[in-house]
Amino acid sequence: MPAGVPVCNTYEHESTIAEYVLLGMLESRIGLRLMDARFLAKGWAGRLPGTGATHGATVGIAGYGHIGHEVAVRARAFGMNVVGVRRSRPPCPPELDWLGTNERLDDLMALSDFVVVACDLNAETRGLIDAHRLGLMKPTAVIINVARGKIIDEAALYEALKARRIGGAVIDVWYDYNEPGKPEVKPAHHLFEELDNILCSGHLCGWTQEMIDRRWDFVAENIRRVMRGEAPGNLLYRGTQARPAGTA
Repeated sequence: MPAGVPVCNTYEHESTIAEYVLLGMLESRIGLRLMDARFLAKGWAGRLPGTGATHGATVGIAGYGHIGHEVAVRARAFGMNVVGVRRSRPPCPPELDWLGTNERLDDLMALSDFVVVACDLNAETRGLIDAHRLGLMKPTAVIINVARGKIIDEAALYEALKARRIGGAVIDVWYDYNEPGKPEVKPAHHLFEELDNILCSGHLCGWTQEMIDRRWDFVAENIRRVMRGEAPGNLLYRGTQARPAGTA
């Protein structure tokens, strides 16, 4: 970037993703899609209750940041307990029961009824949720990934679901993606589509028209801030490249 040009993040996706996460939690406990299928097929003979409720459940957020905060606030409103881990540990916010560094990830995995993966993908987090950590989860617990697919070891996740060592998964992010000009690829190497204890979507959890509108509103307001000589919001850094000779 030319020297002095501010580079900013828009965010605005976190509340939309948090709603998706809560949807996954509620559906895993209530089973509305199964109620619907039974009732349409059998009428009153298919009238069976859901499996449970989220009240009193514990949500563990791996990678507590913007998304994690929005999940925690909503989970609290549903009467859930919330814990989190992140690389650095600021003071524990009021919406969490505790906030630890990554050294407490194993504790989080064992304690949680819902594990929400919301951390960055990098050299330290690739394969972070492996067979060992999946093995720490309760047999009824559900893991929800809205971060990047490769944070969870694919083979370990598939085997844990197939063997029903965990209760289920809600997965929006995957292991292979289509690329322009190349043949279409499957999102995973294992047959997740054959399992009945997983809910899947195609990297869509943050995309709604409302989110897009909020982002454009933020971009426009940030431009106005710079024009007024004010500091832009969500500043990441300022460009440091020297301008070419003869340019304004």
